[in-house]
Amino acid sequence: MITYGMKTGDQPPGSMTWSKEAFTCDGYPHGTETWVINYEFPSGIHPETKKPFHGDGRVGYLPDNEEGVEVLALLVASFQRKLTFTVGFSVVRGRDNCIVWNGVHHKTRTFGGSTRYGYPDPTYCNRVKQELALKCVVFESDQHKQELIKEVTTKLKEVKHGKPSKSKNNKPDISVLAGFKIPGFN
Repeated sequence: MITYGMKTGDQPPGSMTWSKEAFTCDGYPHGTETWVINYEFPSGIHPETKKPFHGDGRVGYLPDNEEGVEVLALLVASFQRKLTFTVGFSVVRGRDNCIVWNGVHHKTRTFGGSTRYGYPDPTYCNRVKQELALKCVVFESDQHKQELIKEVTTKLKEVKHGKPSKSKNNKPDISVLAGFKIPGFN
């Protein structure tokens, strides 16, 4: 399959916040700080399917190292493009019309190992970058990577999206969906 233009998903309105915290994920050197990512979705009517869905919140963790900040930058882009979550059947909750992961795995615990969605998991960052690449969320160049990493680690700490506004060509303005522009993604 060939994808032209920017791939976007059907993630409902929500927010993504992130902060660096002074604790270490298992498997990383003592003193390595951790990026804590919070996702919040209120209950509502899905803008595309027009069906009601149950809101939810999720938390993810990344080490504050080179690979971790690369993944954080890509996760911000993925969320902005509405690719990180979707609405569907939740096996954990046993009900339909819930917020569910959309093929972009997150570490939801800082311990417990890979079988418990936690660390240590030495191949996690590479795997999630591959998952994101399958959704066309990649760095266009080394310069683009550095710009995006700088943007998310020094300037931005939150992404929100809601009802899309229309751009001049009557298509959704992706930069407004997320509330900011990511160089190379808008």
